[in-house]
Amino acid sequence: MRLMRHGSRVRISLLDIVDSLAWITLGGLAIKFARTFEIETLLRKAGLLIHPHIYAARALFFTFITFIISILALSLVMLFIESLPICIAMVVMTCSMPLIVLGAFMAYPSIKAAARMKSVDHELPFFAAYLTTMAYSGVPPEKVIEMVSELKLFRGIREEAQRILRDIKLFGRDPLTAIESVALTHPSILFRELMLGYTTTIRTGGDVIHYLESRTQDLFRRRIEDI
Repeated sequence: MRLMRHGSRVRISLLDIVDSLAWITLGGLAIKFARTFEIETLLRKAGLLIHPHIYAARALFFTFITFIISILALSLVMLFIESLPICIAMVVMTCSMPLIVLGAFMAYPSIKAAARMKSVDHELPFFAAYLTTMAYSGVPPEKVIEMVSELKLFRGIREEAQRILRDIKLFGRDPLTAIESVALTHPSILFRELMLGYTTTIRTGGDVIHYLESRTQDLFRRRIEDI
């Protein structure tokens, strides 16, 4: 669907319409749900760019729709099927569908976070070596982030650099604060430790090259042990 707005076309997807309906009907409950189950933390670790209240509303809305469909299906089963074992099996299946849908929405951020961590951990020793080389050359952090965000060599690390660059250019954060913002909620402990140590060393005027060299050696040693 498209809307004309000041001479430009604004695309509205079906999911946008569903999110709007979900928020209108279940917004209040979604806020409590998101707070109770710490949806914001889960989405940050997963790197998903969606407001936690909207995600919670979407999850509850699809769960509610599934519940209605299950009730209708169960009614039809009870009317047209006379076999007791089949009826019992259908009752169990239809009653479990809303829980499965809700469980899928709750599990999805964790799955994405695990994939994000795995991708970054795989590339981290090589990224640390690259970061060390840039430090030797005197390249400032913001320039390093810009270069990494365009490198085809990395995939997971490139996406993290793009997130950092987004915070710098869109939200006006300084490079070190943007790096810390992404690292603090990152699912990879190794990436978090590397980047927070990197920013802390720069802020305190420490020996950045020595820090990166030692961390690079440690990361490659860990990789060899894993292999």
